[in-house]
Amino acid sequence: MSLMEAFFVPDSFHLLYFVGMMFIISQIAGNVANHLNLPRMIGYIAGGVLCGPYVLGWYSQELIEADLEFFRDFALATIAFSIGGALEMPVIKRMRSSLSWITFLQTTFASIFVFLVMWWLLPFTNGGPSLHITVVAVVLGAVSAATAPAAVLSLLDEYKAKGDFKSALLGIVALDDVLAIIFYSVALAVTSILLGQQNESVAFAVGQTSLVLFTEIALGLIVGFIVAKSLFYFAEYRSMLGILLGVIMMVTGFCLSIGISSLLTCMMLGFMVTNVAKHELADEAMDIIHTVQQPVFGVFFFMAGAHLNISLAMSAFGLALALTLSRFAGKYTGTLLGGKLSGTDPVITRNLGLALLPAAGVMVGLTLDARDHFGDAMDGYADLMVTIVIGATLINEFLTPFFVRFAIKRSKAPVTRT
Repeated sequence: MSLMEAFFVPDSFHLLYFVGMMFIISQIAGNVANHLNLPRMIGYIAGGVLCGPYVLGWYSQELIEADLEFFRDFALATIAFSIGGALEMPVIKRMRSSLSWITFLQTTFASIFVFLVMWWLLPFTNGGPSLHITVVAVVLGAVSAATAPAAVLSLLDEYKAKGDFKSALLGIVALDDVLAIIFYSVALAVTSILLGQQNESVAFAVGQTSLVLFTEIALGLIVGFIVAKSLFYFAEYRSMLGILLGVIMMVTGFCLSIGISSLLTCMMLGFMVTNVAKHELADEAMDIIHTVQQPVFGVFFFMAGAHLNISLAMSAFGLALALTLSRFAGKYTGTLLGGKLSGTDPVITRNLGLALLPAAGVMVGLTLDARDHFGDAMDGYADLMVTIVIGATLINEFLTPFFVRFAIKRSKAPVTRT
């Protein structure tokens, strides 16, 4: 082993070494991206791709997908907390019509557009129509409803967006993933019945999903209420930081232990802190979390980049591009129609569609769950489904930051680089 390999790939080194390297490399890569007039997120992802198992191999696949997974969970939970903390009740009440119409229509249109395009294209590339192709198209349509909250929040934070555009965007992103999970549960129930894998009705599957979502929301509201009322006793900066980070970790660990997602729970936790704690304490709590956001974003997107298998993604590039474009069209069209029906400011509506394009974590996670669910019943089509989504994620990760940045600037929101 060379000296360079011994330094960067010391198998016997503690995990903290690799966590520390992720912080350092991601921030260096983010600064390089800024100097090239690119969003920091591009640098974070590129750093992960370069150091990951599929390029230089400084971070092995086992290290990224198993040993360091706990840190990815913590990062995503912190991001979810920040999104929930940005949702203030007066703003939600004032914009409820816009949030409702735009969220429902853009998720529905994205799912329908992707389903139709995939159902039409797959027979040309995979030997003719079949039940398996229909299953793949249905699942891909359902998971395409999701928007990546981390990507949106990272760019809003970097460019200091404010005002109704930011409020509407974060509200829609928070609701997006809830609808995506519901769409996915319906799709999984329908396709399982088509394949003869289960006898339960679609209503039963939706009921199960609703119970899980209710549990996640209730847990976040209860813990959030307790934390919000207790912040008065920990008003000193260092104490509050320890309490908030500790609660986020504890709630995330509890959720993962009982087999539910921490994403919605941590969103509700942040929402309660913002809306229940005394105003000055709530502002201070969000400011404290804000101080750790960019390093957390850096590690999160570094790991996302390291997960990307470029050669696998390129093997289904045509289908991945078709999924990306059809999802773009659905999101943008649904947003324009929803904005018109709700009477939303056209400036906000025109830019929201571009800002809702990022897709990664939830979309990939649901697709992997579908692959595990179907097992060998799909004759290789389940693996094809995952390959298409990984390819679409690769395209999304490197293209959508530019769309979001453009939308932030064009929305007339104040823009100041950090």
